[in-house]
Amino acid sequence: MNLQINILYDSTLDHIFVRDLQRCRVKVCKITNQAELDAYKSMIVNPSDYRLEYHIKSCMHSLSLEGGRRHALLPEGMKSNFPYAVHDSHAEIEKLGYQSYYNHYCILLTLDNCLDIVLNACCGADPINIRRISNYDFISFAILNTSLRREHGVFIHSFKGYDSNLDNYIDSCYRKSYSCIGLEEDMIDKVVLETFFSGILNASAKILMLTAMQLYKSCNLSLRSQSFSSFVFGAVGKDSCVPENVMFQKGDLQVKLPLYTLQQGDYFKYISRGDIL
Repeated sequence: MNLQINILYDSTLDHIFVRDLQRCRVKVCKITNQAELDAYKSMIVNPSDYRLEYHIKSCMHSLSLEGGRRHALLPEGMKSNFPYAVHDSHAEIEKLGYQSYYNHYCILLTLDNCLDIVLNACCGADPINIRRISNYDFISFAILNTSLRREHGVFIHSFKGYDSNLDNYIDSCYRKSYSCIGLEEDMIDKVVLETFFSGILNASAKILMLTAMQLYKSCNLSLRSQSFSSFVFGAVGKDSCVPENVMFQKGDLQVKLPLYTLQQGDYFKYISRGDIL
C-alpha cells in the first residue's frame, strides 16, 4: 500500500494503545505447529550464526515455561526512564506465525540492526559513524536484544573513537559512576555499563513503542508481541494494510525503519540463510 507513516521522537503514547498493549501481553500463545518447533531440539547451530542461535534458544525457553508467557523488564541494574520496555518470552515464536490466532500474515517491525538510529536518539551520535563500529551487525543485535556477554569480548572502550557525541555519552556514564559515594573500584565498570546500556535500551524502547502505536492506529493491525528490539503485529482482516514506508524523525535525522510482511515460517528461512532483518 502506498502509505507513509512519519514517527516523531517527541511524541507520546496514548492511553488506548497502552490499554490494548496490556491486553496483548496476557493473550495465550497456543502453538499450532509443535512439530516444527520440536525439530529445533536436534539442531546444531554454529555460534557464528548468532541470530539463529538466539532464535532457537528463545523458542526452546518459551516451550519450557509452564503457564504461558512471561514478561521481562530491563535487565537487573538497568533503569527504565521510558515505560513499556518489556520483553515477551514468546516473541520469537510469534515471528514464526505458529499460533492459533495467526491470520494471513504477520508484520515484523525490528530494530535489531538499528543501533545507529538508537544511538542518535540516545546521545546524538551520527549514524554514519556508528555504522563504522567493528562487527557492527553483531553488536547492534546483541545490545538491543540484551544478549551481549563478557565472552564476546566487547567492552565499553570498544565504542570509543567513532563519534564525538558517543564519546561524550560514555564519559558521562563514567562521571555518574564516580559520583556514587563509597562505590568500590571493582564496581565502577559495572555501574558504567548499566548506565550505558540503560540509555540505549530506553531510546530503543521509545522508538519501538511510538512506531508500533502509529502502525496500530493507521493500519488496522492487531498487537501480537514485543521484545526489547522488535514488535509483531497480526492482520485483522481485509482492511489491514502495510505501509510502504515508516519514517522515523528526530531533529534533522529522517530514516526509514525496517518493516517486513511474513508468512508462516518465513522468519526462520530468513535467519537460517543469514539474511539481515
